Amino acid sequence: MNVDEGNPFQVLRARFLTGQTWNPAFHSDTYHDETYYKALEERDAVTRDAMLRELNVRLIAERIPVVWLPTPTMYEAWWPYVKNYWGEHSVGAQKPGAIYARIWIDQELKKKMGCD
Repeated sequence: MNVDEGNPFQVLRARFLTGQTWNPAFHSDTYHDETYYKALEERDAVTRDAMLRELNVRLIAERIPVVWLPTPTMYEAWWPYVKNYWGEHSVGAQKPGAIYARIWIDQELKKKMGCD
């Protein structure tokens, strides 16, 4: 199973399951936990999707463990001679090190652009 943010199991587990490290609100709800594990075992996709949808609606409409505030729009800009960079600003837990480690400067292009 994929563990990215687009995976409803990942989001419902990491952010809202009792005792999870990435549960910043310390949300703890027996119904949520039990339904999550039942959905995880459910083989029928239609039934499973309905269970996950119900958990999401319940979190947003009833439980409200966190309040998402609006965040500013972020823009990323870089010179054309900066290579292997695609505008990402963090990896994982807001850690940019892995991004910086893979960026390289095309010295020939930089010189050609008059930026040397």
